[in-house]
Amino acid sequence: MTLLSALFGLARKRRAGNGIELPDRREDERYEAYHPISVSLPGPPPAVAGTVINMSLSGAAVRIPGWAARAPAAWLARLDRGDELRLDGLLDIPVSCWVIKADAGVLRLAPL
Repeated sequence: MTLLSALFGLARKRRAGNGIELPDRREDERYEAYHPISVSLPGPPPAVAGTVINMSLSGAAVRIPGWAARAPAAWLARLDRGDELRLDGLLDIPVSCWVIKADAGVLRLAPL
């Protein structure tokens, strides 16, 4: 289930050959957003505050304040494509996501 499909009940588009669902660039229309959330790894590391700055049917972009100066948490600096994260505060339940790209203070995420 994608972020917006969870909200609007829309069907998922496709699955990549390796089984990981990753969106094509600009495949879906993006919508500007400003929604505070917290981002964490699945497990004990502490959560980091962030803001969803835009979203589409296939994912979201999350700005992490202070990342430009240095990563606010050591685990953020080690994120790589395909790593799993958890978003709290977007829906009533946590949303699991994969990292598409992490740089310049913005996480590009695709839902599991």
